Amino acid sequence: MKKFVIPIFVISIFSIHLAYSQDEIERFAINPKMGMYNSLNKSDGFAYGIEIGIKQNELLYSLDYYRLDEFTLFGPNPSENYNQLGIMIGDYIGEQYWRLHYQTGLSLFWGTKRTNLISGGSGWFGGSTYDTENFYTIGLPVKLGFKFVPFRFMAIGIDLQANVNLRNSVIMPLISLEFGNLRNRISKKQQHNE
Repeated sequence: MKKFVIPIFVISIFSIHLAYSQDEIERFAINPKMGMYNSLNKSDGFAYGIEIGIKQNELLYSLDYYRLDEFTLFGPNPSENYNQLGIMIGDYIGEQYWRLHYQTGLSLFWGTKRTNLISGGSGWFGGSTYDTENFYTIGLPVKLGFKFVPFRFMAIGIDLQANVNLRNSVIMPLISLEFGNLRNRISKKQQHNE
């Protein structure tokens, strides 16, 4: 029950802010991402997720969800997994083809971690078995990204995102493909000035 109440609360706050704001949304985007992660407890694996962002009043707001799955071929059992649901605020530099963006915010970070060794593995393919614990914590997500915006409705980019928290801080290099209202038409005069 607890893991459903907190995300609903965060999404509600984000929605209320958008509903009561008087200014028009300047830009919006849906941004699927995928990449790798590395955590301080020496686990690494695949990261994938989605971000929904808007630009309003010269600020960039986003709501994101990421799933992080540990890569274990013959390794310890069970594998660790993490989730992040975050809300961030920031800005970007660049209105034409190239864009640098930066954001920070708050997130819920939860998942399953290995704890005590139950039995050691045997041989090359026998992985050790561990007890697990589920955890929940508040994190501080920080993001720096670089995007190429070849079309008004699409961008391709690289993001470096970290989640700093008390249980298991992670860093994620991600490839992103962004769709939405990303920029205005660029005139010939603007192209020569860039």
